[in-house]
This record gives sequence, structure tokens and C-alpha cells, in this order.
Amino acid sequence: MTDQYHDIWFTRRRRIFASVLSSLLMALLAVGRAEIAMADASEQTVHVADTHNGQPFDYRMHVLREETAATVYGLTYPSPITTEHKPNNTVWAEYYLPKNLPAGARPRPAVVCLHILNGDFQLVRILCASLASRGIPAIMFKLPYYGERALPGGLGDLEKRPELFFALVPQAVADVRRTVDVLAARPEVDANRIGIAGISLGGLISARAAADEPRVGRIVLILAGGDLKDIIANARETRKLREQIQAQPEALQAKIETALREADPLTYAAKLRQRAAAGNILMINATEDQTIPPRCTRKLATAMGMEDRVRWLEGLGHYTAIVELPGIIEQTVAFFADDVPPPAVQEDTSTDRTPRDRLVGLIGQVHKLASTEPGAGRCHLIDLEVHVSRDGKPIAAGRVMFTRGASGRFQLKVAAEQPEKITVALGQDKTPWLAAVDKGVVFRGERQTLPVVSATENIDERHQAKLRMALGILSAAAVTPGLLESVLEMRDLPTEDGHPAIELRLKRQPKDRVVLMFDAAGKKPVRMSGVIDGADVDVRFHAWQFEAPAPDALFAPDGQLRRVAVQQADMQRMFSALVTFIMEKVE
Repeated sequence: MTDQYHDIWFTRRRRIFASVLSSLLMALLAVGRAEIAMADASEQTVHVADTHNGQPFDYRMHVLREETAATVYGLTYPSPITTEHKPNNTVWAEYYLPKNLPAGARPRPAVVCLHILNGDFQLVRILCASLASRGIPAIMFKLPYYGERALPGGLGDLEKRPELFFALVPQAVADVRRTVDVLAARPEVDANRIGIAGISLGGLISARAAADEPRVGRIVLILAGGDLKDIIANARETRKLREQIQAQPEALQAKIETALREADPLTYAAKLRQRAAAGNILMINATEDQTIPPRCTRKLATAMGMEDRVRWLEGLGHYTAIVELPGIIEQTVAFFADDVPPPAVQEDTSTDRTPRDRLVGLIGQVHKLASTEPGAGRCHLIDLEVHVSRDGKPIAAGRVMFTRGASGRFQLKVAAEQPEKITVALGQDKTPWLAAVDKGVVFRGERQTLPVVSATENIDERHQAKLRMALGILSAAAVTPGLLESVLEMRDLPTEDGHPAIELRLKRQPKDRVVLMFDAAGKKPVRMSGVIDGADVDVRFHAWQFEAPAPDALFAPDGQLRRVAVQQADMQRMFSALVTFIMEKVE
């Protein structure tokens, strides 16, 4: 896939990583982003005497919120660089202190995490929370001129003043070194095992800062590269900045070009060669990235002496790389946790589970249904009855049954009552088939023998990207502590029949309300009802099974239907056209 396709997709939603994550979570889970509320306003002041520049300082610390795996503290401390914009001179940070640190445990590695270009901090919070869940303290801070440090006009003002944009990098490097001072002084942190990780802009600054900071031992650069001049000249996201640079007088342009070289991680990459040779740098990049082009990644990797060790995300761009978020996080956490004892794993047999536990379990099941084939002779099976109405008037009603087997076998049957009455089915056993049940006919792909392929094999690439992204979102929601709490209010809700249930509300749109009822064990869904975007939704789950026995008849059409043989290749194209049509209607 090339970014040509997802350029169309993002015409009206040009957001980087975390914004895409939030938007799709709303679509998939009916949730939205929420501001992080203070959990405790009490403060303590901590003095740091041993610093990189010999200048002691104090930082203030208070509890921001409690998450499943970490207590998150808000920190503020002075930036080593003073600017004319006074709010920019204070560093605002969030420190994720793991809750699972054993008493008397030896100090742990810790990680500084840097955020992306557009000023949305959700992705870096996900990374910090994931590190904390593995017992690794993590800290993120807002880069110069971001968040509470922003200019009056926000990032728009920064784009209009390129001299400030390029002054951002040396200040960010100084802020990284001060943040390392904070971590090195913490009792739970091993000062000899501090790392840094950054995504996109954060990755560029991570490479540049690590070159100056010898205490940073391990480095993870995600969707990053070198040669800022090339990146700014070609990236869509830097268009306004590029235009502002071109509008400056020649003398100022020359100064900006000098600042650009000083900010470029490529200029200082030789300082990282020893750490790269020791295997202490991890680079994760996308083969179709048009924001940080692969050539820029290769330039930086070559300058560090690790051009053959970049981990490439094949077929993905700067935005669609979100589909690999769980894998990216897993690799990053494992990279920093090389000698941290693995967490104890125990089977969950308890029915006394929190609302978040139940929701995460359900999301994990949906992800398994969509992404994982069952074993031989087994199937995943769901049977849903859906009713949607608005102002008391039916909009949609029907029943959906989906069975997924091994080796590409499946059957999908839709029996609709609203907006019109129709029953269709499609599936694949030894060959693909499509049945118009109301017409009493089934089309069988029997005139040509082809390898059995997935029904999505020939779907338009941009729709495949959306499906992959949706799976990535589901997986991220299932494995990332604290993500759901940041967007949802979740509470237990007693029901008359004694089945456990939870209520979900959007923090920013509390009128959207969903109640999920589970079976007596609290793990399988029984019913989902509520209001989503003003519509009344009621879903009843008649079947919800995984790795169930799968007789061959589950994947075959009704034997009473009249059979019409067609070309197998034509049937596969019909599958693709049907799924593409559905995807476009959903849009």
C-alpha cells in the first residue's frame, strides 16, 4: 500500500497517530477522548542535587490519576533554557510509577518517552502505561511550546515562526537531560539503565538528545529518521512551516538552515555508533512512509552503523502504522525489559471482576474472532439479533450469524427485517459460494480450481488498511492499561436476573450510554442495549463461542437451494465487491 490511498482517507482528518486512534475508538466502541482530571491536588517538592550541568533544581510532584498498573504523578520543573515566552520555561511531565514493584526490589530501568508532532499525547501515554505494566517507570513530558507551554495561538503560531520551531529542538534536548536528572535521582530507578523512546517528532528528538546524553543507554526510534531538510521539504505536515521559511529574508533563511543542521540527528549520529554496535538502539519504521521517508530512515541508520537492523513495517505508511501499534509497543517494552523479571501469569478463574476487566475481555474476544483462525476442526461462532430505532421508529433489524473455521473456511448469513426483508448468505468450504436464500438459489465457484483464499483477499487496499487499523485499535485497547479509563466511565450495574452487567458512558458525551450484560460467569456477552449517537440500539447474543467443534456442514450452503456453477475467480471477485460495498456504506 502507498500513502496515495490513505491521503484520500485522511482528507478531512489529518491527524497523527493518536488522533486516528481516538476517532476509531469512537466508531468501534462508541467512546471519545476525555481530559485527564486531577485525582489529588496535594503536592510535594523534591530536590535534585546531582545534575548533568551542575545546577541543582527542585521539582513539584502530585498525583494526577490512578491507573490499573501505575500511579501517574504530575511533575513540573524548570527548563534549563529560558525563553521570552514565560510559560515555555516550565517543563510539564507525567511520571508513571508501577504499582507492581515488589517491596525491597532492586532499582529498575526507566524510560523517557517523547510525543508526536501534532500535540496529542495519547500515544505516548499508552507507551508509558505499557512500560509501567511491565514494572518499568516511565516519564513523558510536553515538548517546548506544547501543552501548557504553548504560544497564545498554539501550534499555528509555531508554524508561523520557523526560528522558534528550530529553537524547540535544542531546548527539548536540554529538557531531556534535565528529565534524566529527575529519573536518576528516583530511588526506584537504576541510574545506569535509563532509556529514551520517541515517536515521529519524538523519535527525531530522542536521537538528537541521546547523542548529547551519555546516561541514556537504550534508544527506541519509532517512525523517525535523519536529514531534516529533506523531511521538511517533502512532508505534507510541514507545508506551512516550509512556506514560512521560504517567505523569510535570505539572511534569516541562512540562520534557519544553520539551526536546521544543529537540530538534525544525522549531524550527531556518529556519537550513537557505539550504542548501536552494542545492540542498544531499536529502529521501527514503515516502508511506505511519506512523512519520514524510508530514505531518511536509512540515512540515519547508516550513519549509526545499523542500516541492516531496521525493523520495517511492510506496506504501511506514517499513519496506517497504527495497525501495528500492539506489536510496536510489545517490541519496545521488551527492548527495555531485558533483565526485568517477567510478571507472574495466573489463570483468571474469578467471577469478581472490575468493569474494565469485563470490557477488556470482550474486546479481546472480538479481536480474536477477527484476527485469529481457530484450530483444525474448530470454529469461532457468533449469532446476533440487532434492533436499531430512532424516535420510536425502526431503522434496522435483523439477525447476523458468522462462523469462522480453519484454512479460510467461513459462513456469513444475514437475515434482515428492516429496512427491507431479505436473507443472504456467503461462505467458503472447499470452494466459495453466495446464496440468495429468498430466491432459492446458490452460486457455487466450481468451474475452476483455485487455492482457497480469504474472502478479503481482493478488497481495495485502502479498505484493507481500514480493517487492519480497526484490528490494531481493538488489540491496543485490549492490551493497554489505562486507555479505556481515559475515555470511558465504567461501572457495575445490577440486573434483575442476577447476570453481571456494566454501564459505559463517554466522558465527553454522557448522553451516549451502553449497558453490557454478561452470562453468569461474567465473560460472555448476553445483551447490549443503550443509546449511541441518538439511536436506540438493542443487540441480543444468541451464540458467542470460540474454538467450538466445527462439522463441515457449518460452512456449506443450504442443500435445498438450487445450485448454479460459476467461475471460482468470479465468485472471489463478488466477495470482494460485496465487502467493499459494505465498507463504503459504513463510511
